[in-house]
Amino acid sequence: MNDIITITGQIPGPKTVILGSVHGNETIGKKIIDQLVQDLDSKNILGQLVLVFGNPQAYAQNVRFIDEDMNRLLGKKNSLQDPGKTAPNSYEKNRLAEILPQLQNVDYLLDIHSTILPSVPFVFCEDTSAHKKLAEVFDPQYVVSPAAKNNIPDLRDCFDNYADRQGGIGLTYEAGPIGNEENFGAVYEKVLNFLEVVGTVETRFIASQKNMNVVETKNITIYQALIPQTNDFQFECEQRTFVTIKKDEHFATDGETNFFAPRDSYLIFPKKNPLQGQIAGYVGFDTS
Repeated sequence: MNDIITITGQIPGPKTVILGSVHGNETIGKKIIDQLVQDLDSKNILGQLVLVFGNPQAYAQNVRFIDEDMNRLLGKKNSLQDPGKTAPNSYEKNRLAEILPQLQNVDYLLDIHSTILPSVPFVFCEDTSAHKKLAEVFDPQYVVSPAAKNNIPDLRDCFDNYADRQGGIGLTYEAGPIGNEENFGAVYEKVLNFLEVVGTVETRFIASQKNMNVVETKNITIYQALIPQTNDFQFECEQRTFVTIKKDEHFATDGETNFFAPRDSYLIFPKKNPLQGQIAGYVGFDTS
């Protein structure tokens, strides 16, 4: 299949982009896109639907990326205009140059990911009422947002934030851990429901029964990035997104430095074997 497919409906509507497998070893996104291509055509679409297979070369090799993480190249000062910031002439940078023109004037963007370590599915987005309302489509147990006035590294260099800066609404859906695709059907149904809610797919097209098991959503605001200053960083708690950390609990060690939680918190996006200067994870608290 082509790695960027545009389906233009016969009736006016929004411009919606679905991204999948921006990280090549997160394979469920590509499979969702393949299924959408099978199931949808111009008769089902209102406006324009753009389906983007994010990182074909990394997907073929089952690796996260070839040269650099493409989902960290979309900050306000885009690396395409700042080649010294990242790897020159990287595969991901060239791929980004192909994708970004498709994202101009986007109304809604959904980027489908998987987590490196175990986690329940959740939504990552900005902390606005519009974002939170749209996140409800996924019936998430958690919605994670960066603190509004805290410019934490990496959290605003992603595709969802790029869509926000275009005047649209961007969401990232973390569909569960890498390799766990047993929930493909449930994820696919949520993606169809997303397309219906934003007005891209006709309501009558969706014949499947919507998930009626509404859960209570916790809103988690990230307040701290964990950036090791040595190569001896290690977690003292379980390495799992949404593991709870009690106030004053010693949850990580970095050489001779100990990390204690200033309040009851959650560990978010922990990384395997982080190196000095790289982000090891984030800490957030419940603001529901």
